[in-house]
Amino acid sequence: MTVLDAQTGQPPVTATLVVTDGAFRAEGTALGTPGTLRLVAAEERPGTYTVTVSSAGYRDWTATDVRAVRSGKCSYLRTASLTARLLRLGSVGGA
Repeated sequence: MTVLDAQTGQPPVTATLVVTDGAFRAEGTALGTPGTLRLVAAEERPGTYTVTVSSAGYRDWTATDVRAVRSGKCSYLRTASLTARLLRLGSVGGA
């Protein structure tokens, strides 16, 4: 999961990723180098998720029906890559 400011294309300072699938819920963590914010959650658990990203000063971003499925003969999951472009609060199109 890559998280960016929709106007600047830069990552916010911090962000929280929450994934849910029925009763299952996990929070993501920020990973990466300065200038990049990458979030990972629910590793190695197949399912159909709702993904919500939140960051102070931004509108929440949500994707539904994100599928994590097993790939081929191995037990590893196929990676679901998403990019959240967050809108700043008070911006055109923002809340």
